[in-house]
Amino acid sequence: RLFLATTVAFAACGCAMTMAGGSPAMGLMCELCGVFSTFYHWAQLRVGGTSHPFVQLALLFDYVCALPTVVGGLIYAASAAIAGVHVPLAAIACGISAVVAFVVACLPVCHEPRRYMLVHGLWHVFGAAAGSILAMGVR
Repeated sequence: RLFLATTVAFAACGCAMTMAGGSPAMGLMCELCGVFSTFYHWAQLRVGGTSHPFVQLALLFDYVCALPTVVGGLIYAASAAIAGVHVPLAAIACGISAVVAFVVACLPVCHEPRRYMLVHGLWHVFGAAAGSILAMGVR
């Protein structure tokens, strides 16, 4: 349950992007990431693993939402920097931490379920924190 709760961070990020960041499209994308990430990880926990076709379908939807959102977030940050707006160092640090957590979660050392949930949960939290800090810091 705690692992699934890490996906709630995307809802907060979506609100920050919409309200403080002035980007309803990015806000919606973050919200959808939270929904599909929760659905995928629920299916993963419910069925047990990733080899079941239902879980693989849920993963596909998760990736279809996550990849454009990550790219959109990078474009959002780059656009702010190009416009001369200060990009908060905390957003950059959280973004780097999120990428590191995602990569580590994919390594064989994290194949143990509890270790995977901890490290991959950090991907959720750091990624959403990067977006939220960015949105609140560039306006």
